[in-house]
Amino acid sequence: MTVQPASLRLATAWMIRNLYLRPAHRRRGTARALLRHVIGEARAAGALSVSLQTETEYAGALSLYASLGFRPVTGLELLNLTLDKP
Repeated sequence: MTVQPASLRLATAWMIRNLYLRPAHRRRGTARALLRHVIGEARAAGALSVSLQTETEYAGALSLYASLGFRPVTGLELLNLTLDKP
């Protein structure tokens, strides 16, 4: 078995960083349609996974993501460094 570096293996993963809809456009199926489109494109491109991130207080978004099959990732910790403005 050949081991690839993580940077090459990541080519098979898609990441959604932000999905934002203005309040007037929410609860109309738009986000679900966008996500289904991205998932379909990822499959067609040969991706092995699609990941996304959201804030934990967005219960509606979390419910939507779960209904599409997204599950929490265990064993990872998100770390952030806030930089002071120069």
